[in-house]
Amino acid sequence: MTFTKAMRAGLLPAALTMALTTGVANAATADPPAPVLVYAFDTDDLSTGTIGDSSGNGLDGTLVNASTASLVDGAGGGHALNLPGGAPTSDGAYVRLPLAAIKDKTDLTVSARVKWDGTASAWQWIYALGKDTNRYLFSTPYNGDGRLRTAVTTSSGGGEAKVTGYAPLPASAWKTLTVTLDTAAERVTTYLDGAAVASASASTTVTAAQLIDAATTSAGYIGRSFYQDPLFDGAIDDFRIYGAALSAEQVAAVAGGTTPTPTGLAQDAFAVRTTIGTAPSLPAAVRATFTDGYDRDLPITWSPVDPKDYAAAGTFTVNGTAADRPVTATVTVIREGQLIIDLAKDTGPFHGGASGTLYGLYGPGVPTNNLIEGMRLRTVSTKAHTARSIQAPTRWRWSSRSPTAPTATCTST
Repeated sequence: MTFTKAMRAGLLPAALTMALTTGVANAATADPPAPVLVYAFDTDDLSTGTIGDSSGNGLDGTLVNASTASLVDGAGGGHALNLPGGAPTSDGAYVRLPLAAIKDKTDLTVSARVKWDGTASAWQWIYALGKDTNRYLFSTPYNGDGRLRTAVTTSSGGGEAKVTGYAPLPASAWKTLTVTLDTAAERVTTYLDGAAVASASASTTVTAAQLIDAATTSAGYIGRSFYQDPLFDGAIDDFRIYGAALSAEQVAAVAGGTTPTPTGLAQDAFAVRTTIGTAPSLPAAVRATFTDGYDRDLPITWSPVDPKDYAAAGTFTVNGTAADRPVTATVTVIREGQLIIDLAKDTGPFHGGASGTLYGLYGPGVPTNNLIEGMRLRTVSTKAHTARSIQAPTRWRWSSRSPTAPTATCTST
C-alpha cells in the first residue's frame, strides 16, 4: 500500500499507519514525537513568498526569488516545491527557515522527500541548518567525489563529522532522506528511505543549539548552502524538523512504505593481522547490496575471541554475522616487528621513479647486471685501474623513468 502524504502528516496514528503499510504494527516502537516544523507545500501560494507551516507552530518559511520556483506533483499526492538550481549569485529560488526551528534544541531530526534532478554540480545542499560556514548541518546529493554526504560541525569544514554514501542520491525519483543528530549517542546518522546509509554513524558532540548563536537571525535554508556552492536543483516535499533524535524504527515509520533490506554482501571473508598478545581489530562493517539498488554498510557481529588464540604466533578463524549472513575472519598472529613476505603472491608490476647520482665501487659483478638493469643507468663514469687494483671509485647516474637503455662512458685519470 502506498504511504500517502496524509499518513506522513500525522492524520493517522503511527501504529495504524504501520499496520496499513506493512501488515504488522510494531507495538514496541514508540510513536514519533510531533514535529516542530512541517512544510507540505499543498496549500502554498508561491507568489506571496511564504511557505506555510502545517505543524501548528506557526513557523512559516520565506521563499526567496519566488518567481523562479514552481509547484509540481508531490511524492504522495498534493504538491511539492520545485527549485531551479543555478549559481549562488543567480535568481534561483530557495527557502529561508525561521530561527525557532532549531533554537534551544539539543537533539534534532531533519526529514524530507527529495527528487533531485541529477545535475552533476557538486555540493548542492538540500538544506543548511545553522549560522554560517563555521556552524552547520547539511546534506548534499552529490559531494566532490560524487556521493551522498551529510556533515555537521561547529568549527568549519575541517571539523566536520561526516556520513558518506557509496553513490550519489538516486536522481529523478522520490527518496526520503532523514538525518538524526543524537547527542546522547554522540552521533549523526543518515537514512535513505528508512535504512541507514552507513552502519558506523559519524561521532559528534555537537548539539542543535550550538549550530547558531545570539547573533543568528534564521535557522538556515532549504536549497541553499552557506558556502558559494550551486543552488539545489530538484523538488522538495514534506520537509520536517523534529526537536528529537528519532530512533531507527521511528525513522522507518516516518519514511513509510517498505524499508530496503540487504540482498548480499560484497565479501564474506576477511584477512586480519595482529601481533602476539594484541587482540585483533576485526572489521566493524561490510558493504552490502540492498533491494532499492543503493549499497550500504552492514554492521558485523563477531564471536568473542579467546586471548589464548593470539597468545602465540599462528593462525585462527573468527566467525561472525552481518544481517544474519555468515562471515569469517582469518587472523594471522606474528611477532612484533616480524616481516612476512609471500613470494607466491603477485603484487603487480614494479613501479620505479628514482633518479640521482651514486658513488661507489666498481668491478666484475659489482654491481650485478640485475641491479644495473633495474636502475636504468644512463651513464657510468669510472677511473681506469691497473691490474693491481681490483676495484676503483665509480660514479653512476641513473633514472628509472628513462625509457632509453643505459649507456656507459669511461674516463681515465
